[in-house]
Amino acid sequence: LSGTASLTGSHLDFALAGETLTKTPAKLQAKGKHELGNGSGSATVAVAPLTFKRGGLQPGDLFPILAGQVKNLDGTVGIAGTLRWTAKALTPDMTLTLKDVSLPTSSAQIQSINGAVKLSGFWPPTTPGGQSLTATITAPGLPPAKLSLTGQRAAKPAVKLDRIASGIAGGEIGAN
Repeated sequence: LSGTASLTGSHLDFALAGETLTKTPAKLQAKGKHELGNGSGSATVAVAPLTFKRGGLQPGDLFPILAGQVKNLDGTVGIAGTLRWTAKALTPDMTLTLKDVSLPTSSAQIQSINGAVKLSGFWPPTTPGGQSLTATITAPGLPPAKLSLTGQRAAKPAVKLDRIASGIAGGEIGAN
């Protein structure tokens, strides 16, 4: 972890760079400002894309709260954007990028998850409308099905789907 900071009156400018001590390092960079007088500020933040592998680096290695929740993840995940804060709230304007992510479930394999999802809240996780993901779902005894969905994650918690479509038998079945 390294950082710099400079204070001019009640205005603090800072820059941070960090790297985990894991086998596959996660790299973080942040640069921002904070107003000591009112407790507000903002920072641009980037976590370099991480490559997860079965039997290797997993989300629970970096975030213990996810240990046991997300297992055997494969693929690349990155996040970048801006964080704003006040004395009462933390507001992200971050984009979570998923590239060729695969996740096994008890009944199917979800593969090739791709998309860039904008985060507007951390807890509960929320997104604005219009977020899109694509994936392929493979289940025993069935041909692989391509899936695309557009929607949002609301705070209730709820997922609101604007559109979902799946490629089946050379065509597409969708719902708006």
